[in-house]
Amino acid sequence: MEIDVKEFYEEKEIVTTDDVVIKVRQCVVDNDVIRSYLKNNIVKFIFFDEKYSDISSDNSVHDIHKLKSKYRGNTYVRLPLRIVQPTDSKYNEKIVIDTTAETPDGFVIVSKRDLCEKNKTLLHKSKKIKEAVAHLKCENSVIEYNYILMGKLFQVKHINKDTDEVLNETLFAGDF
Repeated sequence: MEIDVKEFYEEKEIVTTDDVVIKVRQCVVDNDVIRSYLKNNIVKFIFFDEKYSDISSDNSVHDIHKLKSKYRGNTYVRLPLRIVQPTDSKYNEKIVIDTTAETPDGFVIVSKRDLCEKNKTLLHKSKKIKEAVAHLKCENSVIEYNYILMGKLFQVKHINKDTDEVLNETLFAGDF
């Protein structure tokens, strides 16, 4: 996940038994972080209502007909989205995939071609497999995006205890 994060909350340190220290910092999620996530993700989130323009990848699309002509079904996988009030009123709203919605609030979209470019093993797979992978990518991106919108984005570093060398650094969206 490539996101440009500039600010962090306090750091927590976890010492493991195998000479590795794990340092975790929660990222400050602001509009710049959300824009960076949308820009660097091959999955697009498009909402029709203007009030969600700050969390939408493409603000030029405002209705389903324009969306279907711009993002054609033979090139893109499109899944309908609804914005719902979660049962735990901890968070204001949540994005969910709803294939039964007659009038969706938006769509999550991924290009099959972009997906194949990122994952070369898909190039010679059947259309059915490519679509299944695209659906999975969309579902996972919706989960990840919900966590980012809730401010649950963490930087995780694995550091060699003896040399202070950073072995691995990644961003993680989820509960920690």
